[in-house]
Amino acid sequence: MLLLGAVLQNRYPDLGVIGQIEHVGETWFGGFGTVMMAIIVLGIVGNNALNLYGAFMSVATIGTSLTGRTARAGQAFRLAYIIPICLLGVYLAYLQKGNLLDSWQTLIGLSGVHSCASLSRSTS
Repeated sequence: MLLLGAVLQNRYPDLGVIGQIEHVGETWFGGFGTVMMAIIVLGIVGNNALNLYGAFMSVATIGTSLTGRTARAGQAFRLAYIIPICLLGVYLAYLQKGNLLDSWQTLIGLSGVHSCASLSRSTS
């Protein structure tokens, strides 16, 4: 997917991300750009749901171990954890909207630096 995005950005630099996807879909056949966008949205929603569930499980595990809670987690308990996590994620994404690509490259760069440092320590 990242490679496809890089190719589209190189081929159609004047279009935005949505415009690029729609343009490619429409070149295949009329209306396919909209279908592609619907498929991408469903994929993003599915991934975000898994990310939120993972965040809930992490925070709930830490929270319940610190409080000693042994009762089963009901729907209200889950929502009390998931909604603030979701709102925090949206807020952080909003703060980074102007320079998301720069932040992503920094994260990848730091991961590479960390991996190289780990590798050099393990070989010496």
